[in-house]
Formats: sequence, C-alpha cells, structure tokens
Amino acid sequence: MSVSRTTVTSLVGPLSVILILGALFALGVGVAQGINAIMISATPYAMFEGLRMIVVGLSIALFLLTLVVVIKLLSAHLAQAKYDQAVMDQLRTSVLQIEQAARSRTTTIGGTPVPVAQPVTPIAEGRLMPPASDGQQMLVELRDLLLMNDHQRASASRRHWDQRKDEQIRQIERAIAMDDWDHAQFFVAELQAMLPDDPIGDEMGQRIESEQASRRRADLESARGQIRHLISINGWPQADEIVVRLERRYPRHPDVEILRMELAAEREAFERENLQRLFNELREATEQRQWRRAMLVAEELLRRYPDDKQVSRLQLDLPTLRENAESQERREEEALFKELLHRQRYDEAIGVARHLIERFPTSSAAVELNKLLPKVEELSRQEAQKRAGGAVPAVATA
Repeated sequence: MSVSRTTVTSLVGPLSVILILGALFALGVGVAQGINAIMISATPYAMFEGLRMIVVGLSIALFLLTLVVVIKLLSAHLAQAKYDQAVMDQLRTSVLQIEQAARSRTTTIGGTPVPVAQPVTPIAEGRLMPPASDGQQMLVELRDLLLMNDHQRASASRRHWDQRKDEQIRQIERAIAMDDWDHAQFFVAELQAMLPDDPIGDEMGQRIESEQASRRRADLESARGQIRHLISINGWPQADEIVVRLERRYPRHPDVEILRMELAAEREAFERENLQRLFNELREATEQRQWRRAMLVAEELLRRYPDDKQVSRLQLDLPTLRENAESQERREEEALFKELLHRQRYDEAIGVARHLIERFPTSSAAVELNKLLPKVEELSRQEAQKRAGGAVPAVATA
C-alpha cells in the first residue's frame, strides 16, 4: 500500500501539468475553429457551428481543469494517509519495544543477571498471562486508544475526566470532613484547572466557604459558652487557652479577634472591680482595727497589682500594718493563755505560752511568760498527780 501511494504521489505533478496543457490546447483549438467558421461564412448556421466549437473547447478545458483539482485533492489525502500510517507504525514499534523491555526485566544476583519471574493470573479464555504493571497498563490503554475511532476516543475521554472529577470531589469532601481547609482549597484549585468550563469547581469552592463558616460559628458559640463558665469561676488562664486554640485554627479571623478583645475587656473589668473590692476591704479592716486582716489584704493587693500606682503606695504602710497585726495577735494569744489558765487547762495554756514566746521572744509578754511558765508547769504536774491518785483537784489560782 505504501509503494502504490508513493507512485501515485510522484505522478501527480507531471499528470497535472499535462492536463493543464491539454485544457489550454482544447480551449485554444475550440476558440480558433469557432472564430474561423464564423469568419468564413456569415450565415446563421456557420455562426452556430462556430459557437458550438468554442463551447466544446471550453467544456473540455473545464473538465481537464476539474480533473487536475481532483487529482490534487487525492494526492493530499494520500499524503495525509501516508503520514498517519507512518505515525501508527512508529507508535506500534515503540509499544512493542517497551513491552519486550518490560517482559525481559532482569535482576542481578552476585553480579549475574537473572531474569525476574513474572507471576501469572488466569484470564477469560483459560490462558495464563502475567499481571500488567503500571507501565504495561499504560501501554495497553495507549494501544486501545490507537485502535479506537473518533467516537470511541471521545467516549473514553469523557469517562476518564468523569473519573478524575469524582476522585477530586472525594478528596475535597475528605479534607472538609477532617477540617483540613488548606488542602480542600488546593484540591478545588486543581479541579478548576482540570475542568475550567465545569461549574463544579466554583460549587465546591462555595461549599467549602459555607461549611467552614458554619463550623466556625459553632466553634465560636461553644467557646463563648465555655469562656462564660470559666469567667464565673475566675478561670482566666483556661479562657485564654481556648482563645489561643481558636486563633491557631482560624488565624487572623475577625470573629476570633473580636472574641479575644471581649475576653480582654471582661478581664479588665473584673480586675478593676476586684481592685476596688480589695481597697474597700482594706479600709473596712483598718477602720475596725482588724490588723491581721488588713495586712493580708494589703499583701494580696501588692502581689496581684504591683504596677498600680495606688497599690504601690501601700508598700510604705505595710510595715506598720504588720506590726499592728503582730501586736493584735500577741494580745489575742495572751488573752487565750489567761483564759486557759483560769479554766485550769494547764497543758493547753503551756502550749499557747511556748508558741507566743517562740514567735515574739523580745516582747514584754514573752518575758513575763518565761517567769510564769515554771509555775504553770508545776501546777500541770500536780494536776496530773491528783488525777492519777483519784483525788478531786482543787481550784488553783495563778
């Protein structure tokens, strides 16, 4: 077939020239004879005969020119067919070479090439053939495409792109289910680039935005509820951690920033109220001369609000408050000692006296108790002896 096509193609040029020359010759002869017939005799018959000769010559010339055009078109068709055949032959040769290379793969054991045995699988006809690898599968698909007609190729193309689209949609839905919004957007961009004329890309993009907005609203609402509960129990560090997690999940989102500002405002309002409450409690304790309570409140103010100017001035008053608190505590322990001694609870009175001496060793009360303590210890021993002897203890006076 290729030899005959080559022969026909090589004859097209000379044959076209001959036909064109024949057309010109026929046209010239017809016109010359027609004019000659008209010039010899001017009768109507002679004129008709002359016109007939001209028409015949013109018809022959048109026929020959038409034949030239047909030959040219046939030559072009044959040339295209020859080119297509050459491409097909080249592709078949390449496929065969790749298949042979894939089937004859070898491995090396101790420097010696050894053919790799291919596993076999049954097919429909009952024969055994090795399973196709990825490369062999691609060759099979390429061979099938080469053997398909245009309609079959179009159908295969539609099936291929439908499968690609379905797989891409599954990837997007999987990313949405895992809250992996970056990968979901990446797969949507791939889908839009793959099928630019298909509206499915824009639809999936809108779905991602809608789903993300819905989950963000749910997350924010849940976070607000947890933060309200934590605020009620002064769980400010835990509330801050909730906002931090939201910021990592939705970076630089305005709704999360608003939640952060709301929490900061709540914290600031709470601290202002707490500061004012502690100042009121300090003033109340001072007015009631509850010095130990006043000292504890002042220490809490200095620990929690060291940068506040009004609180920093308490640093000057703290030694006085501490001294008044110690004096008050000393007087209370002295009163307790006397009460226990009056009730003849000598052991307990001795414990209170020793604790007071240990805490305030340089005070006047400690000096007096050091003098009085031996007498109280003697009374305690007498009381213990009386209890051991069964006698009724007498009322002792210090």
